[in-house]
Amino acid sequence: IDIPNEIDYEYCLLLDADTIITKPFTLNDFGLDITNGIAMSTERNRDGKPNNAGVMVMNIPKLRETFSDFKAFILEHVSIAEFDSVSPSDQGAYLDFYRLNLDFLSEDFNYKPYWMPDSWQSRVPFIMHFHGAKPHNYILSMMPGVECANSIKRFCESGPRSPYHCHSMHEFSSVVDINRYCKANFKEAKQVAFCEKYLSKMADGGNNCLNSVSFTYALLREIVMRECAMIKREIQRTGRMIKRQTRRHGKTMFLLLIGIICFVVALVRRAYTSKLPVAQRCYRGWHVIKIRMLHFLPSFFHISRQKSR
Repeated sequence: IDIPNEIDYEYCLLLDADTIITKPFTLNDFGLDITNGIAMSTERNRDGKPNNAGVMVMNIPKLRETFSDFKAFILEHVSIAEFDSVSPSDQGAYLDFYRLNLDFLSEDFNYKPYWMPDSWQSRVPFIMHFHGAKPHNYILSMMPGVECANSIKRFCESGPRSPYHCHSMHEFSSVVDINRYCKANFKEAKQVAFCEKYLSKMADGGNNCLNSVSFTYALLREIVMRECAMIKREIQRTGRMIKRQTRRHGKTMFLLLIGIICFVVALVRRAYTSKLPVAQRCYRGWHVIKIRMLHFLPSFFHISRQKSR
């Protein structure tokens, strides 16, 4: 709140620490009527209302003129920081006190990574704002078996679907010290290695995110492959458990398996010899099951053979 007393300019652009300037801009890009108080852009829902102070344009003469009253207004809310606006903290104070001098700032100056563009050939915004989830949250959510905290889970889930997520991660990885950032936010060596590999790839190959969705699809494919790898590990773990149970109850399991095989063979033969449509459908269904079993059993015995070694 002391900014108006510290600088001698007509306007000031206040940026949160989780913002990135993605392309140059001048005062002309804000339009002719900038603001007679403060200007903000919208938050998560893109409702066209000025309610996010992560990027804020300040009319310094106006804020200097109202500084004493604004400070007194804040001190009145020290014990209970509740404002007419639903926003908390400094954002709520600015929105409440300057509600009559509040203007809307173009989304291009406060674009969120999880927003979907109007078309795939989209404009490049001036400023990307990592509102909610930060880069390390997005990276953590891509690791197998790890989820974001509930407070930012919706951002982690919707972010990678947008090419602006790809674009913002590219811009971030191009300016950050990748090694220091990954070591500061991750403790395990595997997580640090994954973070460094991902950000390095984004720095080298993410410059065409807004011109084509192919790169985003490639990243999503990697996520799917990691999930498949996790499922494969679960299947292998289940196979090992079945093998242990088979050793423990070998004779019972063997007899049960023989009984199941005999039942399936009898059912398939009966369905095959029948001319009824239902029976034929059953045969086709069991045929699919048989094919799947032929694919599963070699894998199961391969797992068992590896375990025995």
